[in-house]
Amino acid sequence: MAKRVGHYAAILVTTHISNFKRATAIAAVLLVSLGLSACNGGQAWIASIDGKKISADRFAAGVKYYSELRFPDGPTTPEEKSAQQKGIVPTNIASEYAVFQVKLVFYNRLAKQKGVAPTDAEIEKLRVELTKSEGGKAFGEMPKWFQMQFATSFAASEAIVAYYAKNVDRTARAKQAYDQYKTQLTKFCIDFIALEDRASADAAHKRIAGGEDFAAVAKDVATERIPAAGDKADGDLGCQPATAINQNLGGEIFSAMAAAKDDELLDVAESQGVFYVLRLRNREIPAFETVKDDIIASLPTAGQQEADDAMNKLMKASRIEINPKYGTWSRDTGLVPPVGAIKPAGSQDQAISIAPPG
Repeated sequence: MAKRVGHYAAILVTTHISNFKRATAIAAVLLVSLGLSACNGGQAWIASIDGKKISADRFAAGVKYYSELRFPDGPTTPEEKSAQQKGIVPTNIASEYAVFQVKLVFYNRLAKQKGVAPTDAEIEKLRVELTKSEGGKAFGEMPKWFQMQFATSFAASEAIVAYYAKNVDRTARAKQAYDQYKTQLTKFCIDFIALEDRASADAAHKRIAGGEDFAAVAKDVATERIPAAGDKADGDLGCQPATAINQNLGGEIFSAMAAAKDDELLDVAESQGVFYVLRLRNREIPAFETVKDDIIASLPTAGQQEADDAMNKLMKASRIEINPKYGTWSRDTGLVPPVGAIKPAGSQDQAISIAPPG
């Protein structure tokens, strides 16, 4: 765990972020406090969930500390330094901290629903461990309230994932992935000729289609600059993984190769000014058992997808509102930034002032 927590600021937000588009789009600012407490009508607030307003207290400080964790070297360009002095941060930084806060609230809710909410003692133990972990020195110097946010969220999220992991069949998941991505695991054994003009390629293709030996034609038409197959002249490119074909010959040629039958001569294809005569001799498809362990190792953490799905369902069932100063909330796209939001010079990210609304 020690190695993981050293990068926790990034891990917490970026893990399975594709399943949190709604949360990610809360972009500029969102939740601050660990719990949901009703605020007086005139008190500054960032957002509300199911009618309970979220105080803006400590939001600016939280973004500052979060930014220091994510970017320990601090601002590097003049534009970034100027933006920092003006109290401005790119939206993506505030957004990540907002997503962290969103997940904190909803992980706590979900953990309580499933009966696995961490105790205060467990959270405090983890907080201390985080401060002593690899890369935890800066974290240890931050205020305890900020440390507790991370420790609380980390403990709750781990408990939820562990809860769902109990019923996950990793082998079945691996077999599903194997069946879905079998083409990407396949090696294609190819006869190959590359020529500099279409007329020459068409002529070679016609000879092979007419019955001439592929290797003989390859040797006959190969040039010094473009051998028939790599550094060879016999046209035998060997058995290449799908990724290599896709990267070196392009997606169009790969798609044609994937759709071809064994021993099929493909139509002449062009990629980046080179014309190819290709024949698929056969495929080498690895048996599931030979790649099972590798696939399992590449799968998301057991229970993570189920935890993400449960979180999404819980969030979608909630009514979220944003302080008008920071934009409006859309159930489909998340936060719509306010008109006139500013960005620091040279930045591609929209930015806002992190001062809490009045």
